[in-house]
Amino acid sequence: MSADARLLLINAAEQLIAQHGYAALSLRQVGVVAGQRNNSAAQYHFGTKDGLLEAILTTRSERGEPRRRQLLAELDPETVTVRPILEALILPGAETLATAGYPSWIARFTDRMITDLSLGLIEQRWAEHFIGALQAGALLERALPEHDPRVVRQRLSLLLVLAARAFAHLESQADRGHAVQVEAIHRTADDLIDMGTVLLTKPA
Repeated sequence: MSADARLLLINAAEQLIAQHGYAALSLRQVGVVAGQRNNSAAQYHFGTKDGLLEAILTTRSERGEPRRRQLLAELDPETVTVRPILEALILPGAETLATAGYPSWIARFTDRMITDLSLGLIEQRWAEHFIGALQAGALLERALPEHDPRVVRQRLSLLLVLAARAFAHLESQADRGHAVQVEAIHRTADDLIDMGTVLLTKPA
């Protein structure tokens, strides 16, 4: 299969998951939406729904994760504070969405996956795609030694769910005929970072 055909299948699956959820995903329908004459193309090349999901996660993590790891590598673990960690965590997602073009399903796919599978399960099963996010969580615990690590993780999960929903909402505006401005995406990211800083540093 050519790289272009593979990407068409991955994009089609991402769209279908974003629209209808992972449980409703049909490999045959992926082939139809991708415009493949052989509707069994997705099953032939990815095997199972999980195999196709793995391909989506691999493709998407190649966008934001290198940037996230770069930002985290620039931080000094001994002196780092909460805000720059959250910037490293959230800004790559905003940058990816801002350059995705239209139509885009990236943010809604992420939001749907969190809703359908939960952050905990995603972290357990596909941790290798989210090393940067896991590093950010560990840094936050280190930057907040006075906080119970369980509280830090709970608050971080809440922030990530909120961020996924906020970016998905922005992405959906284009489907309703409202152009999504790059400025709005970055403003939302800044607001999420501000809110997250207050949330995480709040006494338990």
